[in-house]
Amino acid sequence: MRSRVALALIAWLAVPLASQTPPSLAEVRALLGRLDAAFESCDLPAYEACFAPVHVDRHTAHLDRIARVLRTGVRLQRHSEALDGWELGPHRIALVRTTTRSRARADRPALVEHALVAARSLAAGVRAELLVEVDERFLGALTAASALQPKSLLRCHACNYRIDGGTDWLTVPNCKERVGCLESLSFYALDTDVAVDLTVHLARGTAMPEPTALLGELARDVLHAPALDLQVAPWVPPMYVEAPDCPQQLRGAQSVVEDGDGDRRTELAIAVYGRLGYLFVVRGRTAAVLARREQIDALLASFTLLDPDLDAAELEARILTERLGGSIDGSRYVNERFRLTLTGVPGWDPTLSAAHDAFDVVWRCPQHFGLVRAQAFTPPRGLPAWTQADAEPMLQRALHGDGVQVLEDGGWTDDTAGSGFAWRRALRIQRGEPARLPADLRLYLDGDLLLVVEGQPYDERARAEIQLALDSVRRD
Repeated sequence: MRSRVALALIAWLAVPLASQTPPSLAEVRALLGRLDAAFESCDLPAYEACFAPVHVDRHTAHLDRIARVLRTGVRLQRHSEALDGWELGPHRIALVRTTTRSRARADRPALVEHALVAARSLAAGVRAELLVEVDERFLGALTAASALQPKSLLRCHACNYRIDGGTDWLTVPNCKERVGCLESLSFYALDTDVAVDLTVHLARGTAMPEPTALLGELARDVLHAPALDLQVAPWVPPMYVEAPDCPQQLRGAQSVVEDGDGDRRTELAIAVYGRLGYLFVVRGRTAAVLARREQIDALLASFTLLDPDLDAAELEARILTERLGGSIDGSRYVNERFRLTLTGVPGWDPTLSAAHDAFDVVWRCPQHFGLVRAQAFTPPRGLPAWTQADAEPMLQRALHGDGVQVLEDGGWTDDTAGSGFAWRRALRIQRGEPARLPADLRLYLDGDLLLVVEGQPYDERARAEIQLALDSVRRD
């Protein structure tokens, strides 16, 4: 215990003296210039020297990503531009657009990414205490008319909630494609390493998930702990603890996980409304989390449902339509957002899910092991359009699994006159046990959309029905 106190005191004394005056936007731009220069020269120590990280776990993840890029040895050109900024306490918050190009391949499209940088003036100069990727489209939707700084009270009509970040937190709309959910917000304390994440999930299947089971499933994914055994207690958002009109469909669960020596703490809580789950994750050093208890509780207490009487099935349909642009009519799937239709096998049960994909629809045979699954993907963040080369990793993802063999591969062919997509690629693959019939896999490619459709038959008659489903893809 004494050694921990001594180490904490040494760390505190080692912190550079910090100014309470935020750095100017010009100083932040100079900092970005140093970051770009270090990146282009593959100088990871110089890149790391531009930081005085508060949230070490997020910073480590960022450095690992940069290190992987630099280790490839590919010479890249990078330019970071501070578009605008605002003050938050002693920090200057800047919205940054970074453009990265290959020096050797001028024909390759540039990678464009956006981040929020929290910079502070220290004795050693201006340093970035936090750099996190941001969904600039979501950030723009939250921006007040008079300034870049987002409003503190956030409302989401599609997901039926509101939450108030107040002035105690830096609110960051995360890129939902990175975290695999409908929506993701992070609230960062800038004076300590405490962060609160809110992610919105739509459970797969048609049944309402049991909160304890859903919390366990999501917690194992968040904490990267497949064997995690949670001690779970009932929970509802604080606004509804003593409310006489608590929505009947609202249920929840909570749990706390600490590392082996108790130095770090993760608090998890989920509110379930129909198939929708609102997951809160509080992370940080145990002492810092406990010291910031009042602000954490106030943030959680600000969470309310916009319409507590909204039917859960109506909410689900609204999300699938507004967020994903699609709906199912009988066995036919229609997506107005992407101008696409696809007809599954008649009599099979359809399910529409929401994750990081543009959409994900599955038809399952109710009696036998047979399915048709269509997953659509927009270009990865920063990539202006899909190309055949960029689609290759998605094909490898579709082929992931034990013992998968490619039996036939017809390569890319022009499909403009067929499905309406520019390109199509047809494969036949063998999944798992040899006793299972081979599956058919189709990739349809346009610049703005990649569609991956797989059909797994249980007999040859089912294969013929699946072929009709695969051939039904149409895009206007």
